[in-house]
Amino acid sequence: MKKSVIVIAILLATFSLFSQNSTNQKPTLVVGIVIEQMRYDYLVRYWDKFSEHGFKKLVNQGTFCKNAHYDYLNINSASGYATISSGCYPAQHGVIDKKWYDRLTRKEVSCVEDETTFPIGTKFGKGASPKRLSTTTWTDQLRISTYKMSKVYSVGFNDYASVLSVGKIANTGFWFDENTGNWVTSSYYVDSLEIWTQTFNDRKFADIYMQKTWNTTFPISKYTESLSDETNYEIGLGGQNTFPYDLDALKKKFNNYSLLKFTPFANTLTKDFAINLLMNEYLGRDSYTDVLMINFAATTYISDVFGIQSVELQDAYIKLDKDIAHLISALDEFVGMNNVVVFVTSDRGACDNIQWLKDINIQVGEFNAKRTIVMLNSYLRAIYGMSNWVDGYYGNHIYLDHFEIDKAKVSVDEMQTKAAQLFAGLTGVSTIIPTNSLLKGTYSTGIMKKAQNSYFQSRSGDLAIVLDYGWRFQNDGKISLSECSSGYNENTHVPLIFYGWKIPHQEIYRFISLDALAVTLSFILDISLPNKATGEPIEEVLRNLN
Repeated sequence: MKKSVIVIAILLATFSLFSQNSTNQKPTLVVGIVIEQMRYDYLVRYWDKFSEHGFKKLVNQGTFCKNAHYDYLNINSASGYATISSGCYPAQHGVIDKKWYDRLTRKEVSCVEDETTFPIGTKFGKGASPKRLSTTTWTDQLRISTYKMSKVYSVGFNDYASVLSVGKIANTGFWFDENTGNWVTSSYYVDSLEIWTQTFNDRKFADIYMQKTWNTTFPISKYTESLSDETNYEIGLGGQNTFPYDLDALKKKFNNYSLLKFTPFANTLTKDFAINLLMNEYLGRDSYTDVLMINFAATTYISDVFGIQSVELQDAYIKLDKDIAHLISALDEFVGMNNVVVFVTSDRGACDNIQWLKDINIQVGEFNAKRTIVMLNSYLRAIYGMSNWVDGYYGNHIYLDHFEIDKAKVSVDEMQTKAAQLFAGLTGVSTIIPTNSLLKGTYSTGIMKKAQNSYFQSRSGDLAIVLDYGWRFQNDGKISLSECSSGYNENTHVPLIFYGWKIPHQEIYRFISLDALAVTLSFILDISLPNKATGEPIEEVLRNLN
């Protein structure tokens, strides 16, 4: 890894001579940091283990919104990223999940799938684009306002995170290819990789990290904010769930570079690439505001296999704190923090291990959607005849077969209502919502407001299932200790921090909906709002900026 540090150090030493010391009327660079599955309480839980130069600097010198929430149901990573960039919820931006059921083709589709594109930088996988994002983003509006003179880039481990972070007219969104260990993109953006990107890939930094050993930053006895390193609540990596993790030995049990994302080294590699992009594309170096979105994904994968009470997750945040400190230092050297706005948030929260909840006497359970669909189809057959009335289940929604309903000359409203009656009293089900009811009025509070914010008519299902706290949908094909898609505080409450430029130091305790973020950034930059934005600007951030 010394090669990476040396390259970055040389570039910083060169460019720091030209960094801008005066404060401009507008920031010349906005850097968005999205840390996947970061609950608000992690900042409090791990605070004493953080350095003075990472999270603590952001909180102690910036504006910390302590009561920021996603205000919709079925919270998931893809819809979280789309909300951050668009200033609205799935009801407007249309990204209801990573994948959903397409009624026309009767197939599952990906949120960034685009058959007209192909990957650039690898022969594996598919291209991607934001064509299914049904709105502009704040970065689109920035590029429009400057006639594309502003530069907009994103870096993330997953294609959807990178694509959805920067909308429709970004310069490039990059993501990590697990087959080659390279940073790649889509033909939607470019025809070929820039020379600096190829050079970075040629240095094979991913291979260097794959030879490392992941050990704790501090003596393991110091991790008192987490459960013991030896617990029965973890899945682990390749049959191992205690430190240290020898990646060189473990990688034989994983395909290609897939092991890397389950370690803090994935975040460090993301940071290294982002700094190289910053310097090679000369971001923040002229009067047009540029944007760099950085998405740290390792925290999600580590939570998946170790859980949110694990030493492994705590150590990942301690190491991420150092990565963020390095990033802030690079921004200050290259651009000058007085000309940079940094914001930090998360795509969603995370849920406790259900076995651990059970062991501390909290009622938990798993909802078997497949079995429920069989039962629902039998129930509807008894009423309406022997058709297959249920198309399937995706993302907490049950889809009825509208073609069969039309043939039977039954109204969709009636069948939704009848189907919902089956769920009354089912253990673990808090609410079942016939989604046509969401079209008949506007809800301003409670579960129906959240359901309405989640509902996109052409993509959402006929019945939205809301489980009780502590219950999970059985996730066929994927085992996760922390994913739950709930609309409860564990999954809605995330950090939101603004830092740099003219941002004041303050703490805000009032409720802030995450659709406010893109709107607030638009006001900071004096640009038009994304065209479906619903959020209100955070006035405390905007006061006294001019």
